[in-house]
Amino acid sequence: MASFRKIVPASALIHEGGDDLTEKKSRNEYRKEKDLEEERKAGTAPAMVDVKTGRDINPHIPQFISQNPWYVPSEGPTLEHQRPHPERHKEMATIDQWYKKGTTGKAATKFRKGACENCGAFGHKSGTVLSDLVNLEPGTPIDVPPHLLRGH
Repeated sequence: MASFRKIVPASALIHEGGDDLTEKKSRNEYRKEKDLEEERKAGTAPAMVDVKTGRDINPHIPQFISQNPWYVPSEGPTLEHQRPHPERHKEMATIDQWYKKGTTGKAATKFRKGACENCGAFGHKSGTVLSDLVNLEPGTPIDVPPHLLRGH
C-alpha cells in the first residue's frame, strides 16, 4: 500500500487555489515512498494507523482499496469508506416475519366491458391472445421474430 495521499476534488482546487497539491513528486520522493511501502510490507517499518479508529492498516491492502475516493473527505489514512455505515443499512424482514408477496395492486374480480375474455387486459382483444404467431404477416405492430412468420 502506498503512503497516504489526500485527494481533493477539482472544484475545491479551483475554489481554494491549491496549487501545491497538484505538483509532481521528484524521482527521489517517489523512490522514498516506494521504499517505505516495501519496508512496511516486510515488517521493518511500522504500518500506517487509521486516523478514525486508531487501528493499524494492513500494508498488503491494494492502493485502489485503501485510497479514499475524492468525494469522501479525510484528514489522514483511513478505511472508513470500506466499512459498513449503519445509517445506510437497510432493514430486512426476519425469517419468522410475514409480509404480503406477489400482489402489487387491486386485481379485477369481475369482467369489465372491453377487456380481453382470456386474460382481462385492456391492451388487446381475445382473438389475439390465442392466435398463432405463424399467421401474422410482416408489418404487424407486434415484434415477432422472423423465424416465426409464415413464408420466411
